[in-house]
Amino acid sequence: MDCGTRMLQTLRSSVNYRIRGAWFDCVVYTVKGEIPVMGETGTPTARLHYGEVRALLRYREADLAVVCNMVPVEANEACPLGERQCTRLKWAVPAPEDGDWSISVVPISRVRRLIHVAPDFGELSVRKGVKALPARYTASVEESRAMHYHENAFFPWD
Repeated sequence: MDCGTRMLQTLRSSVNYRIRGAWFDCVVYTVKGEIPVMGETGTPTARLHYGEVRALLRYREADLAVVCNMVPVEANEACPLGERQCTRLKWAVPAPEDGDWSISVVPISRVRRLIHVAPDFGELSVRKGVKALPARYTASVEESRAMHYHENAFFPWD
């Protein structure tokens, strides 16, 4: 946790784990060797990265997560999650020659915690109407990239 407390969490990356639909956990992770940023207290802190775990790889040396990256974007203050200063996210889009998705291979030891993300239904209803459903995993790349999400901070980590 951000406060230094250790908590056991189950990390899932499966299209069928005890339920019929997709179940890919989102995580906050850090990158080894990256230059830290100044925290609110004026001390350097690790830069946080966000993403959805799409595969878990078990190796003798270290376990790894294949992560589809997300990037923070400006939150809408009129949204209850934006008002609570929850991080608003969208899919990271690489340069056209680099493929459809930004993917990272992250050592499990660099995963700070699991997070729950919820679709930004306000943005979705403006873009597609109030009866629109969030993009499914089978949606087009363009539709999936258009989706925005909020980190749902229902559990106070600090």
